[in-house]
Amino acid sequence: MLLVINDVNMTEFSKDLIDEMKDLAKKKGEEITDGEAQEMLNNLSGFYGILWDISKREAQQERRLKDEPKGFVIDGSYTCRVCGSSMNESNGWYDKYGMKCLLCQKALDDGMIPSFVFLNDDSYFKMWQMNSYFELKYQTVKKMIREGKLVAREIMNNEDKVHEYVFLKKENPHCIRKYNAVRKSYDRNREKVHRGWVKKKKLELIKEYENKVTKASKRSR
Repeated sequence: MLLVINDVNMTEFSKDLIDEMKDLAKKKGEEITDGEAQEMLNNLSGFYGILWDISKREAQQERRLKDEPKGFVIDGSYTCRVCGSSMNESNGWYDKYGMKCLLCQKALDDGMIPSFVFLNDDSYFKMWQMNSYFELKYQTVKKMIREGKLVAREIMNNEDKVHEYVFLKKENPHCIRKYNAVRKSYDRNREKVHRGWVKKKKLELIKEYENKVTKASKRSR
């Protein structure tokens, strides 16, 4: 018997589905037991469920944004795209530039950081990237900022201390030149391919999951 919970989360699967999973594994040269097939189906169901929830949440946010164009407090736990801070209902905000913590939102509102930072990760460097790409330690970067060798946009916290540094590439062209051209091209292409793959895979998985749920529902009747 197939048990369908909340339309998407399946915890029990029919013999046909288990056999189908075993056949797929066999085509790849693997022999699995019924229990292993059951576990794989549970994992697959959970993964599809997550993608389904994400898609629904994104659609709900876009619809809500039409009624609240200035933005609204987020619902749930996320990570700020710019500073990487954990966010929830107490410190997260969503608007046409996506999700961000309130500190980054304030920096945007105050004009400290431009809006394109939230839309284009390739338009700036973060502090950790200064070390990763240029082997510059934190204290060295701060010294270069004081000496005017680096231009930093400072996102401040509630104690008026620096929460995060943002180094716009257009304000630090010497960093772009030092950032190996081959590596830069590689990273840009990798990011483009990755985003395209994620988007395509997401749509494929959702479509496949919907088909499986429909098929499973018919079998359980």
